[in-house]
Amino acid sequence: MAQPAKVIQLNSVREQKKARKKSGDSGGPRKPRSARAKAPELQAILDLKERLELAIDEVQLRDRCILHLLTATGMRASELCELKLSNFEKDIDGSPAVTFYRKKRKDWHTVKLGKAHFRKLMAVIRDYHRAAGVEDDHILWSRPNVITGERTHLVTRSLQRVVNSWGIKDGRGKTLAPHSLRHLVGILATRTRDHIFAQKLLGHSDPKTTSAFYTDQYVQGIEI
Repeated sequence: MAQPAKVIQLNSVREQKKARKKSGDSGGPRKPRSARAKAPELQAILDLKERLELAIDEVQLRDRCILHLLTATGMRASELCELKLSNFEKDIDGSPAVTFYRKKRKDWHTVKLGKAHFRKLMAVIRDYHRAAGVEDDHILWSRPNVITGERTHLVTRSLQRVVNSWGIKDGRGKTLAPHSLRHLVGILATRTRDHIFAQKLLGHSDPKTTSAFYTDQYVQGIEI
């Protein structure tokens, strides 16, 4: 009869440890949910963009293409991997826009672009395709197979490795992921415009999601 009692006690200790881990090391309440911890420092991304402006080889030009597309739209990794040149078109008012399919939501999402921004995106894609020798509607490709020389469409796992290779950390000290850039875009959109603008850019169905996750949950302290 003693053995089952020990097992119950052990499970109880494990459950207590799990509960403490969820609420914080000190056993206190959890911090408010925020995207800030999952986003990189803006300056690190700006520095990377500046370095990649000097890109000349295929790998670096693809990096530049990925970075510009992710920070321009805040799209998810799966959406970027499926992106095509034909997704860029003019909106009904004649302004440039990119319309892409979102697997998670099972719908299409449109992000309008300024004319100068649109020309920049087209230039980075063109430079990458020219260096890679790609003539195709699909934008992102793997490196040529060492045996067959054939390429395949870039997949999310490969995109993850590309972004990891940039050597940038997020606010938690973890290696940068493609979704971290979506968080950065959401934060910047909220701070420079408002949470409604960020909601429309990121395509959240509920504005409360954007407001709770990306709006700063603090105010500036005062000096007396």
